[in-house]
Amino acid sequence: ENSGDFVRDSMKDPCGSRDAGLLPRVLDLPVLLLTLFVAMTWNPFMLIVGLLMPVTNFIELFYGAAMRAAFCAPEDASWFEIFKQWSPIMKLVQLVEVCVLGAFLV
Repeated sequence: ENSGDFVRDSMKDPCGSRDAGLLPRVLDLPVLLLTLFVAMTWNPFMLIVGLLMPVTNFIELFYGAAMRAAFCAPEDASWFEIFKQWSPIMKLVQLVEVCVLGAFLV
């Protein structure tokens, strides 16, 4: 019953806009498709902008120097030792330990 609100008969009067709306009937389907496209792409866009970009900046800020040092280190060097020296990874490990113990004790 309400489908006529979205796509009207565009062959009836293609350039007329007597029914309702500002756009002619020919543009009903393109407007519907554009609306569907925007609705389906908005969530992935917000995921990238709102979550992945800040996480990437966080990783670069706290672990970027350690990653560069590990990349340039000799092959026999331990990457974990480099991360312990160049980044706050041990504080993160301690935080995870406290959270795991807290989860089991509570």
